[in-house]
Amino acid sequence: MFDFSIVTTWFDSLLRETCGLSSFWAILIECVLVGVFILAMYAILAILLIFMERKVCAAFQCRLGPMRVGPWGIFQVIADVLKMLIKEIFAVDKADKLLYSIAPILVLIGSVGAF
Repeated sequence: MFDFSIVTTWFDSLLRETCGLSSFWAILIECVLVGVFILAMYAILAILLIFMERKVCAAFQCRLGPMRVGPWGIFQVIADVLKMLIKEIFAVDKADKLLYSIAPILVLIGSVGAF
């Protein structure tokens, strides 16, 4: 099994000795990078599982599945995310504005926390 303490010790000494950062800044940068890495792996895992789900569902229905975007349809999930990001954002008139705006953030926090 690979020992990650080798990598963390090397990166810590790189930040502290080579870059001359204090302990606070070195630990802060390490924590932020670990958090970004975990979120990136979470996103990649979600993309792969959505792609596999679409292919399996297509096989159950005797069709090919996503094939239009990229080779073998591997960029279909990314195209769907971009489509949702450029859609118009609207607010419900009689909804609680604060709760309506922070609800997606709360769902993501719970999902990442469970992961």
